[in-house]
Amino acid sequence: MKQNNKLDIIYEDREVIVINKKTNQLTIQTDKKEENTLYHQVRLYLNKKKEKVFIVHRLDKDTSGIIIFAKNVIVKEKLQKEFENREVIRLYEARVKEKLDSSYSKLVKQYLLYNPKCGLSFVTKNKKLGKEAITKVDFDSYYHENTNLKIEIFTGRQNQIRVALKSLNLTLLGDKKYAFDKSNFMHLNAYYLEFKNKILKKNIFEINPKFLQNG
Repeated sequence: MKQNNKLDIIYEDREVIVINKKTNQLTIQTDKKEENTLYHQVRLYLNKKKEKVFIVHRLDKDTSGIIIFAKNVIVKEKLQKEFENREVIRLYEARVKEKLDSSYSKLVKQYLLYNPKCGLSFVTKNKKLGKEAITKVDFDSYYHENTNLKIEIFTGRQNQIRVALKSLNLTLLGDKKYAFDKSNFMHLNAYYLEFKNKILKKNIFEINPKFLQNG
């Protein structure tokens, strides 16, 4: 895996750059000035090569893993359309406090409403106000008294996985916003990203799960 100072570059060509984002890092700045965002670091790196960078999607600040940036507007718009049309396969790993049965499998369908004032998403029954969120949660392995989960999301809503796990009464380790867990970091990692189109030279990006491999 290619390294560039602070950047952990998984893949790069003329159209995209794919990064393994570390935990506790914003993808892009909020209202406050943030110079340590992933976008800022990628922009500095590409500017040296006289290339541009465009946001395609985001990961929560405390979520680590694969994130892709486009180098031109055309690729950005095509990739974002795939995300919107639910044509992208996105897999995550998570570790929860509870010890679950090995047959554990849940499909969570919710409507989420994000409140920017408190920075939290809430489940709502109002389909006109909320945005549909679909999350598949499956048992993967045990880690001591904890459980490793494999998670697939079919929509990309703010804090979607964290809200889904909370709705299932599961404690995501390190999730201070929803689970109030005080572990050192949040055990949620995006380890697989697959595009179904033929826009890119490479359409599958994968990293070794850092939690599940210890299970």
